[in-house]
Amino acid sequence: MKRRKLTGLVIVQLIIGTLVLFGSIYSSVTKNFSLQPFVFILLSAWLIIIGVQEYKRTKKLGWGILYLGSSLFVFYVGVEGILMM
Repeated sequence: MKRRKLTGLVIVQLIIGTLVLFGSIYSSVTKNFSLQPFVFILLSAWLIIIGVQEYKRTKKLGWGILYLGSSLFVFYVGVEGILMM
């Protein structure tokens, strides 16, 4: 089994993923969804990081473009949620 190095991108991915997870759990448990747009923006950043890592790993744009498109949509939903507040 190949060990992965903890690069800066992986560390940032872990931090943002943890924030997304805890923000989602907090919103679900407390039924307070006022933080949800910010969680969506963090989720968008997380998807961009995953897309960059996938591109660096395979040198193909297929999955990277899918992650980028998904992150742009989630970012749009998060910004719209903030503007509606």
